[in-house]
Amino acid sequence: LSSWTWGTWDDAQAPSAHQQPQHGPRDVRANPRPCRRRALHASPSGRRPAKVYEVCLGRLEESDAICLRAPPYLPLPPPTAAGNEGGEALRRAQEGAARARGAARARDDRAAAKRQQLCSLAAALAPAMAALEAPLVADLCGGSGHAALFLAQVFPRARFVVVDNKPGSVAIARERISAAGLCARVRTALADVREYAAPFDVGVALHACGEATDLALAAATRCRAAAFAVVPCCVGKLSAVGEQVALPRSRAAREAGVTRQEFIMLARAADVHTVPGIERGGGTREQRRRRLAKTAVEMDRMAQLAEDHRYCTHMMLLQPMDASAKNDIAVGFRAGGGPCPYCAHKKTYGEFVAPWAGDAKVSSREAVP
Repeated sequence: LSSWTWGTWDDAQAPSAHQQPQHGPRDVRANPRPCRRRALHASPSGRRPAKVYEVCLGRLEESDAICLRAPPYLPLPPPTAAGNEGGEALRRAQEGAARARGAARARDDRAAAKRQQLCSLAAALAPAMAALEAPLVADLCGGSGHAALFLAQVFPRARFVVVDNKPGSVAIARERISAAGLCARVRTALADVREYAAPFDVGVALHACGEATDLALAAATRCRAAAFAVVPCCVGKLSAVGEQVALPRSRAAREAGVTRQEFIMLARAADVHTVPGIERGGGTREQRRRRLAKTAVEMDRMAQLAEDHRYCTHMMLLQPMDASAKNDIAVGFRAGGGPCPYCAHKKTYGEFVAPWAGDAKVSSREAVP
């Protein structure tokens, strides 16, 4: 790919189509940023072509199977969806998280935002948890157990297992579980998610970076989990996955003509921070299109799970959206396990179209040769 220009420069800084940045060892030491930037432009010809991720978005928007022209999101369920006892616990947690976030100093904001993320994850899980009897929940790539411990307070009928491959993290999780007095319902498993095969009913993964989200979803399908809820993170790291992993994942995206390299460019373009006001259609067109690229990556994941594993899949958003730059929540319920509770939630509360969708698309005819 020597003819491709590499880097996520801003438009004002982007090299023209005929310019190829050359970074030798001295250049890298003087300015390491280009080494961390992502590929967004292609320039094998003398003209400035469409950005690669725009070409990819155009192809997906032309496909009826991906629904990218008007991507639907479900509103986050209210605390009452977690039941009487769990709903009250979740309501108090949401109020406490909002107060902590409002009063947080800059250095404490990450911890306060994490509390809001956990509240959103619990709310997203609530319909599935209500549909299952005393489910076993696997916190995949669970680290030191912060997600499982919180969810155990919200869902008192459920059991939990924290799965992680780092001995230090698992040791801390065990200490926290014991200190919380939850040893009867929460346990740990020192295991690689790639190989984890113990049965469970619900899989969760909060901000498992890059391919780790896919590994968590693969564990859920391998163990025939009834439901899952994941908050994907750092999708730009998908460029590091091996050739044995098909990209894009879904047949729908591949049939739309999206190549592996185009999809990698799409994922790299999607790895951006949330823009204030984008949930109301604000931001520049470039910012909205790159946010749509993130939606496209997640919808490709969900399409593959529906195609190959018969999950009924839906998308939600963390609330508030600035609780994290990576604020998509993907949920699924396996067909055949009873009526999908998320479809019932949609009938009650409706759905909304992502406000960053709807900008003019780039035709696939503008694809780079």
